[in-house]
Amino acid sequence: MPTSTVFTTAVCDGYEDLLKESQRAWTIWKGLCQRISGSCLQSRIADDELRNLQARYARSYSALENHAHTCATCRRVVQLNNRTNARIEEAGLSLGLRMTA
Repeated sequence: MPTSTVFTTAVCDGYEDLLKESQRAWTIWKGLCQRISGSCLQSRIADDELRNLQARYARSYSALENHAHTCATCRRVVQLNNRTNARIEEAGLSLGLRMTA
């Protein structure tokens, strides 16, 4: 995830907030990983901090995924997206095109 990426959603403020928190946690964790790997800071303290930041990211990402499954608005968006993707795939198959993921 690039640090310059900005996420905005037009549907659910809760999802957008969780998405931003997840990105923030990832950016901090990744930044420390890069700083440590590029220096001689490999110590128990650095390892502990990396584990804490990784856990923070995992929790925030899990909250994001859980929200997408429990929020009625987000579930509806996923359903619409799945239907759209299915229609696109059907249209491609009817034209003899092979859709790849």
